[in-house]
Order: sequence, then structure tokens, then C-alpha cells
Amino acid sequence: MNLKTLTAVLVLSWLKAVNLSAQSTNLAPSNPKSQSADTHLTMPGSPLGIAWGFLYGYLGVTAEQFMPKVRELGGGFTKIYLTWHQIEPQKGQYEWSAVDAFANQLRTPEEGLISLFSSSLWAVKRPAALLPPSPAKAPDDYYRFVRELVEHCKGRVRYWQNDSEPNNPIYWSGTKEEFVAQLKIFHKAVKDADPSAIVVAGGYDGLFGPPGTRPFPNQQTGLDFFDYVLKEGRDAFDFFDLRLYGDSYTIVARVEFMRQKMLALGYNKPIICTEYGGPAFFQFPDFFEHISRIAQRRRGYLDSSKHVSMNPQPTRIPRNSDADRSRQLRPLNRHGCHARIARVRAGQSVERDPQVGHGSRDDSIHRD
Repeated sequence: MNLKTLTAVLVLSWLKAVNLSAQSTNLAPSNPKSQSADTHLTMPGSPLGIAWGFLYGYLGVTAEQFMPKVRELGGGFTKIYLTWHQIEPQKGQYEWSAVDAFANQLRTPEEGLISLFSSSLWAVKRPAALLPPSPAKAPDDYYRFVRELVEHCKGRVRYWQNDSEPNNPIYWSGTKEEFVAQLKIFHKAVKDADPSAIVVAGGYDGLFGPPGTRPFPNQQTGLDFFDYVLKEGRDAFDFFDLRLYGDSYTIVARVEFMRQKMLALGYNKPIICTEYGGPAFFQFPDFFEHISRIAQRRRGYLDSSKHVSMNPQPTRIPRNSDADRSRQLRPLNRHGCHARIARVRAGQSVERDPQVGHGSRDDSIHRD
């Protein structure tokens, strides 16, 4: 989950490649027995979109009118994050300004998703205004809050998600059992308020290597968490959100891997992706034009001297290094990765960088 002002969203465009397609979003039964084997989703606009970042109308961040720009860029879908405390800072007292600022800029309910964090200073087991969310102290309060919110947005917002990336303790401080129990309450509240609404479960960060590829550190924890969600929460969601951080060359295999988990449980629900790992600051081609000045300014805060000369060098990981590459900062390799991707897309050939170890994340662009 990227804490950026705008973060790219990839929704549905690649699902046909692995036969993940099915019913129109006009029909989204939560009963797995009524699911067809074809799970293709049809959207009224573009299946691609751009999501707002982590905060919207909260903690000093303005609730911007951004959908006109999204449409101008060709996007047809967006999402925002909101928190329980942001909307109901005290029991029974609602603050709708950010909710309305978002909902009122949607042309149709199909354009927007609200992802709701169970973060509160009064209503949850581990109070927090932002992170980490935790289970509600009183399930009835959570049901009432979610139902009030969905009723307030009925006819304006159709897609609803609870507590994204709960396999990460930053984004969920409860257990997998508590997550599923609250997902069931969330599902009931949403459907009671708006039977046409769609409940999106998961927000799985997708940080795992499918069989036969290099695994991510501690990936089994996330896989085990969502094995439980898919099994025990199967009747409490309509779509599953699998985010595509990590190696872009394993996207199809990761989607198919999660699809097979559903099929093994006897059902087949649509998979969407509401976040994708676009380039971060260190990955932009003009990174080196700015890094020296940024490093210099940072040093200036730490050093009383006003004349600091710095010439930072990018870090390279030796071939066959045992270091955890996922924790290393390698701006030169990342810059080269994007440059080589551009050449591949242009039909040009590329050569393997001899200083990048086999199996590293940057090495993936050389695969046939």
C-alpha cells in the first residue's frame, strides 16, 4: 500500500488472459452456488483507473475534486480510503464532508470504491485515529456505522471494502478469525443498506512468489491469512481484491494461483486489482538529477555546516549475494530496469546486467 497522493490502480484489464472473467457487475450474487463458471466483469467505462492516496479529507489532507482529471487521463474507476473515526468521531455524531466530497464527483455509482478502515478512538479494541485498525469492541456499533454510511451513499457509491491488507499488522491488529468475523458483519450491513452494493474482500498485497519462483520473505503468513479468509469468509464478499505489488512478470501466475484456491473450495468469484506497484521516487529516470540536492538538504538538517558537498553513489548488490535484496536500495538497477523495459516495448533487444544476481527483482525483465 503506497502512501502517495495518487497511486495507480489496475482493475480487470488483464483478467481475461487467465480466464478470470464473469458476470456483469449488474449481477453479483454472494452465494457461491449461483456463481457462473464465467467471471468476466464488464464496466460501463474504462476498466482502468487511478486511486486517491492514503488520506482523503483527513488529518490536514484536502478532500480534492480529482475525478475530472482521472477521466481526462482515460480512467473509469477510482477509490479512496476512509476511517471510522474520520466519519464518526463520537458515537452517533457523523461528519459527512469527505464522504460527500467524494461521492458527489462520481457520475455513476460504478465509478467509485470506498475502502473503510476500522480505526477509531472510541469504538475499537485498540484505539487509533489512523493505524492500525482493529476489531470493534461492540459488533452492533460496527454494523450500525457501516449501514449508516452505505445508506448515506446509496445510489452514489456501489463498491465497498473493509480493512485492506489485513495480513500486514500495520493495517490490521486483530487475528484472521476476527477479520473474517468483522467481514461478515460488514457484508450484512452493506447488503441491508443497499442490496445492489458490491462487497470487495481482500486487499491482499500480492507479495508472494507463485510456485517455481523466488518467494518473498514471510510470504506464507499472508497466504495462510487469506486461505482462512477464502474458506471461512466465502459467503461474505462478492469480489476479491488481489493487489499486484512485486514482480510484474508473475502477475498472471499469481492471479491464477488465487483463482485455483477458490476453485478448490468450490466457488469462483471475480478477482479485481485496486492497487498496482508503479514506479516510486527512486525508480523515475530523472532520479539522479535530484538525489544529490535532496541528500544535501537532508544533511543540512543534521549538520550545522551550510557548505556540504555530497556525491552519493548508487548501491549495487554483488552477484549471488546472500543479502535480502528486497531490503536494499538499488537506484541504479531500478533506473536501468525501467530503461530496459522501455527498450523491450520498443522492440529493441537488451542484455543482462552482469552485476545483477540471478533471481533478483530487477533481473525479471530479462526473462523470455
